[in-house]
Amino acid sequence: MATPKPEEARPITPTANVLKETVSPVTPEKTTEPEASSKDDDPERLSRPRSISRKSSGPLVVARSEPDVKTHTEYPPDDARGMSPRRSSAECEEMTMRTRASIRQKADTLQSGLDAITARIESVRAEYEQLEKNNLALQDYIGGLTRSMSSTTLQSSKVKK
Repeated sequence: MATPKPEEARPITPTANVLKETVSPVTPEKTTEPEASSKDDDPERLSRPRSISRKSSGPLVVARSEPDVKTHTEYPPDDARGMSPRRSSAECEEMTMRTRASIRQKADTLQSGLDAITARIESVRAEYEQLEKNNLALQDYIGGLTRSMSSTTLQSSKVKK
């Protein structure tokens, strides 16, 4: 495709100039003069983005006489085209087996960790129950000592009177 030259390209004009062209087609020279003078001053033309040039993708049709036809292209690691290669069913099965084995190993590791945590919780619970029993026994003992002390102090105060 050939791009038009700047002289050949028709500039974007405001709608008022378009209406002038349609209303008075008899004098085309007069209608083009305002366009030419507003060519540099038109804010739409100045702010219009330039078209981006692309790299050629090469020929789409390859001649049969070409012996070297490149079918596989190497892509950078972050390119989406290179991220999902086609695999055979044997490769898929092998990947599935490796993934399942890895998941089973991780599950066993997690299960052993959970078993260790459960055993620790049970031992802490048993220690807590033992401490509660000992706490009750100490409270009873202290209560008995307090009562005996208060009774002995009452008796000694009565004897002194």
